[in-house]
Amino acid sequence: MQPTDLLFISDIPLRKKIINAIDTISGLYLIEKDTNYPRELSKEIRRTIVLYAASIIEASLLFLYKRKASPILKTEYADVHTLPLSLQNGSQNKLVIARQVQSPRDERELMLDVLLKFYTSKEKIIPKSLAEKIIKAKDIRNTFHLSKSRSGLVVSAKVMQLSTDAVYETIVIVKNSL
Repeated sequence: MQPTDLLFISDIPLRKKIINAIDTISGLYLIEKDTNYPRELSKEIRRTIVLYAASIIEASLLFLYKRKASPILKTEYADVHTLPLSLQNGSQNKLVIARQVQSPRDERELMLDVLLKFYTSKEKIIPKSLAEKIIKAKDIRNTFHLSKSRSGLVVSAKVMQLSTDAVYETIVIVKNSL
């Protein structure tokens, strides 16, 4: 992928960040291939590559959303009234009556999982095979929270490759969807 391939991203600072992230992935990939580093460091480098890949995917989908999409709605509840005690079922939960309101999500609420669901379910521009790659990248990215478990999430060279493939495929879809 060449920087000119991203000219469709009209937000110049975002385009520069994506180009820099792709360059970072490329540099980290070369370091990860160097056998002089300990195995644990290679694993963390692969995790970092997947982090960058997921971030590029999220930024690309958010750019598309801002440019084109109908709003992603969330359900909120207004005019909430607790039913009288005689109608409660005795559990810790309270029965209420409320008005359900649909409102657009704020941009800060548009994380990768929300965007992915929107573009696979409603807009249907991301095929299932790509969605699976993106979900793997998202799950690995979430292991950067040191308090979260990393068990069951192996960051193999294959997962790293799937994540970088997902970046390319997502960028092509975003470009073609504008």
